Amino acid sequence: MAGEDDADLDAAFHPLLAGATGNRVIHEVAKTLSHILGETRCEALQSEERRRASVRTHILIIDALERGDGEGAREATQRHLAEIEGTVFGGKSEKGGHTLEPGNPG
Repeated sequence: MAGEDDADLDAAFHPLLAGATGNRVIHEVAKTLSHILGETRCEALQSEERRRASVRTHILIIDALERGDGEGAREATQRHLAEIEGTVFGGKSEKGGHTLEPGNPG
């Protein structure tokens, strides 16, 4: 995926993750949501804070999955949603204030 911009990488992450579940319904829902949410990925809405939060939390999700840590992946996914909600709607997410590090979902 080298050379793709952040929005393209972000858009590709979610359907790939959903496809990895092996659940066709989840994969189709993720693809549909990706189209709907595409507007939020436009450059005007992609602040540096949002890009960093998205990348950090994507890494947390991937790290947990690589460890086979389902609970950690769930927590990292919830953190991802809260972080993005906070940056999209302004202000802090409900879990704001924590430092995100791979292997430390919050």
